[in-house]
Amino acid sequence: MNRFLFAAVALPLAALAAPAMAFSTITQSVDIPAANAPLTSVLGFAQFDGSLGTLTSIDLSFTASSLTRIDFRNNTPRAREWTISPSGTATLSGHGFNLSDSDSSGPFTVLLEPRFGPSNPRTGSASYALGYGASGSLVSGFEPSNPRTGSASYALGYGASGSLVSGFEPFVGNGTVNLAFSRLANFAVGGSGGGHTLGDSPFAGRATLSYNFAVPSAVVPEPATWAMLIAGFGLVGAAARQRRRTVVAA
Repeated sequence: MNRFLFAAVALPLAALAAPAMAFSTITQSVDIPAANAPLTSVLGFAQFDGSLGTLTSIDLSFTASSLTRIDFRNNTPRAREWTISPSGTATLSGHGFNLSDSDSSGPFTVLLEPRFGPSNPRTGSASYALGYGASGSLVSGFEPSNPRTGSASYALGYGASGSLVSGFEPFVGNGTVNLAFSRLANFAVGGSGGGHTLGDSPFAGRATLSYNFAVPSAVVPEPATWAMLIAGFGLVGAAARQRRRTVVAA
């Protein structure tokens, strides 16, 4: 009987004593600085304060874009064509993370008309064309100084995400944890005659780190737990009264 009464009270009390867990998330974002590829930038994130709770997972993501300009020059008396195939890769890595994404587009075609000169006068007037066409000595001296020029810009986008469920040690503390963002751009340019100049390829974007953690919270008993507790105390009271009656009768 005494064992039964003890269990009747102990079970609901244990339910009240067991800690409940709440879950929370701390998110921080840092800008990926605009810089030309190839280059690696260090991104610093604040570490997780272990006194806040227990880490359960860490989420990391990034988005980035690049924009490259190419200048073209046709210094020949014929139309020239280039084929452009842009591609690039962005990687965010460190302490268990290795997020990477690649993008490519094209191929694109760029066509430039012949250079300005006797066969392709700048003004298009007949007198201009005839005046220079009559003297061969001006052909080599005049035409290269009047090339056809043009430019084109190509944009690429990148993004990746991932999670850690272990190996949290580098991310816990009161300092900074560093991750590396790497850029790589490649523009395959095919064509002959004239030339081209590859401009800057700046990458920029944003990276986000989230700490998911568990926090012990105050217990709010369920109605069923309260019912068990009241019933248990009731049984204890009834047993006590029964015991007093037995002692008096003796």
